[in-house]
Amino acid sequence: MKVIDNEINLQKSNLINALQRNINHNFSSVSFDFTKDGIIQIKVILNNKTDIELDLINDISAEFTAVQNKDNVDDFLIVIEEEDSFPLKFLIYKSNSSLK
Repeated sequence: MKVIDNEINLQKSNLINALQRNINHNFSSVSFDFTKDGIIQIKVILNNKTDIELDLINDISAEFTAVQNKDNVDDFLIVIEEEDSFPLKFLIYKSNSSLK
């Protein structure tokens, strides 16, 4: 499935809005991409994972999913930086501490 620029920009905006007030110093990056079927995959890379980050990610997921016109959001992919530090295609957030 080819995703048009308008859809990419809309999802960038939706995700940025969902991130406001919902990230802390343990977030290394947040990115997204589309599957072949048009499903949105969000990847959150954390420095450390605690219950606080999981609560924040649940809030981000709820806010992001609520503004969609259809059921098109996959479960968020959450990884610890050492496991897999590569963001998906569309990078929305990267902390200064993760810049090397």
